[in-house]
Amino acid sequence: MSTPSKVTGGCLCGAVRYEVNFKPDHDFKSNAFVCLCTQCRKQSGALAMHFFNVSLPTFTWTSPTPSARTDYEIIPGNHRHFCSTCGSFIAWQGDNSPSPGGEAQLEICAGTVDEEFLIGEKDADGEVIPGTGYGEVLCHPEGNIGWAQNDVGKVTAGICGTRYKYGTSAGVKFPLKPGDSRKKGDKGVEELNGQLWHVSGPLDIEDARNVKFHCISYVWGQGREKPGSFFGNEISISDKTRPALIAAIRGIKASGFETDGPIEEAFWIDALCVPYADGPDRYGTLESMGHIYSAAESVIIIIQDPAWKIILEASSGKTPDALSYDDMQALEGDKWITSVWTYQELVNARKIHFAPIHPEGYDSIVKGDRFFNCTGFSLDQWKKRNDKSTSESLIEFPTLNTFEDTLADLATSGYLGRSVFQVLANMACRTYDPFFPANRLLAYLGALTQEVSWGPPSMSLSDLSEKVMTTCEADNDYSFIYTTDERDETPGLQWRPDPKQMQTDLSKPVHLIPVLSWSSWGQPFGATQTAHKDDAGFWLDNMIRLQQSEAPGDEVRQLLENWLYRPKDLSQPGAASKGFFKHTESDKLNFGEAMLKALKQMRFSGTQGPVFCEDGLFFPLKTLDGRQDVELFAASSIRWIFGSPGLVRWKEGDETKYSAGVFTGVVRHDQAKAILIV
Repeated sequence: MSTPSKVTGGCLCGAVRYEVNFKPDHDFKSNAFVCLCTQCRKQSGALAMHFFNVSLPTFTWTSPTPSARTDYEIIPGNHRHFCSTCGSFIAWQGDNSPSPGGEAQLEICAGTVDEEFLIGEKDADGEVIPGTGYGEVLCHPEGNIGWAQNDVGKVTAGICGTRYKYGTSAGVKFPLKPGDSRKKGDKGVEELNGQLWHVSGPLDIEDARNVKFHCISYVWGQGREKPGSFFGNEISISDKTRPALIAAIRGIKASGFETDGPIEEAFWIDALCVPYADGPDRYGTLESMGHIYSAAESVIIIIQDPAWKIILEASSGKTPDALSYDDMQALEGDKWITSVWTYQELVNARKIHFAPIHPEGYDSIVKGDRFFNCTGFSLDQWKKRNDKSTSESLIEFPTLNTFEDTLADLATSGYLGRSVFQVLANMACRTYDPFFPANRLLAYLGALTQEVSWGPPSMSLSDLSEKVMTTCEADNDYSFIYTTDERDETPGLQWRPDPKQMQTDLSKPVHLIPVLSWSSWGQPFGATQTAHKDDAGFWLDNMIRLQQSEAPGDEVRQLLENWLYRPKDLSQPGAASKGFFKHTESDKLNFGEAMLKALKQMRFSGTQGPVFCEDGLFFPLKTLDGRQDVELFAASSIRWIFGSPGLVRWKEGDETKYSAGVFTGVVRHDQAKAILIV
């Protein structure tokens, strides 16, 4: 196929015009793209949109009426240029969409190219002169097709090109094999640990299970490398990316690792493998983290001193030794342990190893379970040796206590399902970054499913919140209802968290915050909050209707006091590790005050005192003063030692309202029944 040096084009009415002067080395094949996404379909009315990408310096607007050209941003920073007079869709441009050469680029709608360039010049009889048109090379039959999951049967399935379920996603890092013609100094080739490495071509995310690779987990930090400085990176990336990749390469070659199986020299690392440009490709990848990490041969966690020295020392013995107080404090502040991404990386990993970023660059790697075994042991020993309660442990080491819960989930992840509520509770204790608020919800998805992201990638917190809930509902897990979220006002959905609630305070999240951040379990083990529909409506399964009373009975008081307070007689076996508070607290607070104080340390945000029930105390998130027809319910399938999450239902005029709460007391499973919600 012959290639053009120039094309011109414009809109239907002629008010918007452009010209492209291609570079001599322009790659027409790799820059041809067919988009089947819903957004392009909505704007153009076409089932398939053909684009060709050009670097911005080669493109010129030649419009006789510049004011006729405008753009629309359904996604901030993604500009859809069109004519305001006739509506023709001209081009797509992302604020952060550089070409492989590092220049800004534009995706031009191929149908707007002038006829003499698209199909060719015509003779006097109106017949096309052969060889004068360039439509086939501009819309190259071996180009890429994005959003192939949106195929409309045989109508679009027959379009030629390399198909990607979403967009094209970046690949993984591979070493150059003998015979590869690339060499040091070539673009996209780096020498690491005495070996030349390169980035694979774009891979469909669904192909992750067909590639043997390792995921690298590390903390970005504040430092940055300039664009083009590492594997031709197109944007600024963390200055920890290079040493993290080198540490993983060195670690994987370290002695002892080979015993786990063959060494696979391919790596996935976020800074180089997540698509750079804001848009469907990037968000589709970020929503598929559970799939990517679960497909990896192992997760290699890159740690710096002092955490590395602590992990190495803790892993050196045959049995775990308790960490010192100073070591525990050092780990308490480690950013990897507190990251929202850490949870999903750990619970999805087939194998886990630690490797160091170290100035001496020595080869070393430690199996994760050697270190994990000593974390809970150290917390327990600290409480015993220093006469500390669970409450004091939470105050002193909140991060390590959360990490211990994570390790418990990790230990059971292979054979025991986790409820959504358990995932939310662990995530709520992790660092929230107000500059990247979507990370928490994206990490939720990674922890909840190992499937590739489905449907259009979410471009807002509301969309992400809805996708998390819909993903859970598909698994018949409705435990996300036990959250602090405002409820949906849509008729029939008043029981459901509202994904559209506004986040007015950017310093803290509002979507899907659990009513209590405390480790729970299913009753029976592995169970969660299920629901079902029938002709009568929508039902929540296994709910206990609570009966209000003047005061709880002796059985309830005994249960809660045993959980709240450490025994006075510390000579009893295990007495020192029992009780949320020391027994002296019982002299300072009444029963309800002590329970509320304990719940507050577990991030309960309600302020009202308890509603007394026959079987316990119910703590609502919202005040119930003046509410009509109040009903209280406790879950029987999700449990804590001291109770379970619950729901409140009341009437406001003709409307039914819902909110979450916490029930503390005796959970009577024999009284559990399905309750009709709508």
